[in-house]
Amino acid sequence: MLNEQVRPYPSASAGPAMGVLLRMLERIELGSLLLMHGDCEWLLRGSKPGPEAALRVRNPRRLLSKVLLSGDIGFAESFMRGDWESPDLTRLRLRPTSRESA
Repeated sequence: MLNEQVRPYPSASAGPAMGVLLRMLERIELGSLLLMHGDCEWLLRGSKPGPEAALRVRNPRRLLSKVLLSGDIGFAESFMRGDWESPDLTRLRLRPTSRESA
C-alpha cells in the first residue's frame, strides 16, 4: 500500500534513484521519517507510533547503489561517504535492504 505522504513522487530533476528510494522507504511501519533532497521534502508516517527521524539525501544514486549491493552495510558506508546525513542518528532506525519483499 502506498504511503500518501510520499506523493507526489519526485520530479525528473530529483532523478529516478530518489523515486526508488522513496518506494523502498514508504513501507515504514513505526514512527515517521522526514526525507529531504535538495529543496524537496517528503513525510512518511508509519501505522504505529515510534521515533520521529529525519534523513537528508545528498547523493541518491550512490546511496541506492550501495544499499542494493550491500544492504545494511552499504547504507552505513554510504553515510560515511556523505551520501546522506541525519541530525539524530539514534532516532533513525531504518533497514533498507535489497532483500525486502516487493
